[in-house]
Amino acid sequence: MKRGLFIFLVTLVVLMVGTFVCKANARQVTLGWDDPGDFGAGLANYNLYYGDTETSMSNVEAVPNGNTFTLTAPDSDTYFGMTTMDIDGVESQLSNIVLAQSIVEPDPPVDPPVDPPVEESATTELLTFKLTVTDESGATSTDFVDVTVVYVNTASTANAGVDSTVLTGSQVTLDGSGSTDIDGDTMSFLWTIVASPDGSSTSLSNETSATPSFTPDKDGVYTFQLIVNDGDVDSMPDLVDITSFTPNTTPVANAGADMVVDENSPVLLDGSASSDADGDSLTFLWEQVSGTPVEISDSDMAVSAFVAPNM
Repeated sequence: MKRGLFIFLVTLVVLMVGTFVCKANARQVTLGWDDPGDFGAGLANYNLYYGDTETSMSNVEAVPNGNTFTLTAPDSDTYFGMTTMDIDGVESQLSNIVLAQSIVEPDPPVDPPVDPPVEESATTELLTFKLTVTDESGATSTDFVDVTVVYVNTASTANAGVDSTVLTGSQVTLDGSGSTDIDGDTMSFLWTIVASPDGSSTSLSNETSATPSFTPDKDGVYTFQLIVNDGDVDSMPDLVDITSFTPNTTPVANAGADMVVDENSPVLLDGSASSDADGDSLTFLWEQVSGTPVEISDSDMAVSAFVAPNM
């Protein structure tokens, strides 16, 4: 019989203090066995077998002489067995089988994420609500929820005033004081001329005030636009039409100087000295208002004629 075959049969143990602990990223297993004593002289090495069941210990690790060995093992439960190999290459029977259990330490509890507190500002308001629930036994539980109300700006509303009719050449004041802001924001104003009569050279004074002014220099329609700003956004524009005109001046009729004429003689009536300060075109109408009736020729002309009656 070869001396190494049965000269020494190891008794295998898992060396540990307290409960064996295996972490997924660091599973070190230390094994120990009987000191071979005088038999160690005939040993070449140990063979360590291990696997996830007692019948599938297919992994083999050659272990040098000694009586402890540490190796990195799988994270799961692992079964170990050992044989001895003598100097003639003869392997002993498998030792007892030991189990290194994997007790994975749970990760420490992680607190749920907590939203950072929302600080109140001029544009937010924090509302806090408390909920209390009670079961049939009278046990209660409470919880709180925060609701942050965020300010939403509303654009101002421009009001350029009402359309009006004015005299050409007179100073006109526009009025945007009817503009409003629902949030109570301070408003700034901007007026512009968007249309004016041909040939006009008028301009606005104080176009950034609520009440600018201008002087229409031509008859016609002047259109102004007003936009107000609440410090954040512009309003929609509003328009106002100002119609200017020059008032009509009454024409002056001039029928000529009084005359003395002979009977049965032709007489000219001359109204060509009549005038109109506005330069308007004039129409004429001659009528007899007293005396013996006569026939007036071209009674709708500036110069007409008739024949003096027979006395």
